Amino acid sequence: MTPECVTHVTWDDAARRALEQRLTQVDAEHQEEALRLAGLALHLCTEHDDHADEARRLLERAVTVPGAEPHPGAREALAQIAAARGDVATAIYRFRELLAEHPDGEGTLGGVEVALAELLLDRRGEGDVDEAVELLSTWRRRRPLTLDTLLFRWHVALIRSAEAVGDDRTARTAATTALNLAESARKLSFHPDFHPIDTDRSTMQWLKALAA
Repeated sequence: MTPECVTHVTWDDAARRALEQRLTQVDAEHQEEALRLAGLALHLCTEHDDHADEARRLLERAVTVPGAEPHPGAREALAQIAAARGDVATAIYRFRELLAEHPDGEGTLGGVEVALAELLLDRRGEGDVDEAVELLSTWRRRRPLTLDTLLFRWHVALIRSAEAVGDDRTARTAATTALNLAESARKLSFHPDFHPIDTDRSTMQWLKALAA
């Protein structure tokens, strides 16, 4: 699994110099690791994307270290960064490349198929909906150990794919399940390990209308 952020990261000239100094002292495998962990820390743990470009540069260096195997977590983060920047074509390319080489999702956050399906459903090019449907089916068959936050995203993507092909029954059933997941998350908001479901009022209203 790609590590999640546990604290805010301070990234300044001293941190940059320390990283570059470390890179001169270790072999290729540890260079990749140092660059990847620094890039992931900036990607996951800095506020307001204040270091997004630097995170991208570090991760791009990590996946191109001569003599080191690119880590799937770095590739996943690069795809996420591309998507956040609005570079949908690059994000789709990177997610597809990642799935081709790591179809089991090892070393990632576990939702590559879901993230790629979301992008394809946004783009709606030729064959995109069919590919999204297959990706969502593949992810569900694989049934990775996952948080309700990702399961909620999967149901929302499933609804969108079902609406695209006119499958009202699947859309209604998935909407009901998504609402139940959101309600369960709300009830557990007091728990120290709580992970809030990322949604908004309009999405909840849409789900309620579908489930009615």
